[in-house]
Amino acid sequence: MSDPTLFDYSMIKGTVEAILFQNSDNFYTVLKVDTIETNEDFDTMPTVVGFLPNIVEGDVYTFKGQVVDHPRYGKQLKAETFEKEMPQTKEAIISYLSSDLFKGVGKKTAQNIVNTLGDNAINDILDDHSVLEKVSGLSKKKQKQIAEQISANQESEKIMIRLHDLGFGPKLSMAIYQFYLGDTLTIFRSKSISIDL
Repeated sequence: MSDPTLFDYSMIKGTVEAILFQNSDNFYTVLKVDTIETNEDFDTMPTVVGFLPNIVEGDVYTFKGQVVDHPRYGKQLKAETFEKEMPQTKEAIISYLSSDLFKGVGKKTAQNIVNTLGDNAINDILDDHSVLEKVSGLSKKKQKQIAEQISANQESEKIMIRLHDLGFGPKLSMAIYQFYLGDTLTIFRSKSISIDL
């Protein structure tokens, strides 16, 4: 059997409703997704499994992989890649910024950021983190922490997708990313491996 191409992959786009399990060592994750769009005949709340770091309940993701029929748990999507949809509504941005990914940022601070920067807050922060200076009551340290975390979240997803595109499986991609973290691109470039994002 040949390896699947991008066109052979099953896809689910939806809101993560529940993280049922996540291994903190390798990020193997089992979760339920409220489906927005799919190219398969899934239940309205299918199970997605795979090596999925930085997943946040309530956020929207697109997962691509292979459908498997687990003997005990039934039909599941075994995710090979995933991509977070950037939050677009004020409520989604507040939920994202007040999630466990951002230590010390509660709902009140997240609301303050969104009230100041608006619906495009995440993209504005990615483009120029100094926009956080406009947010009253936000220390320089907290501004830096928020900007770095948003960038890191995007970078990890891009690295995982690029490693997959280079032929690495999800488990090996996760191991590479965990070992090199933010230096993954630098290491690959120094070894003359093309991993342009």
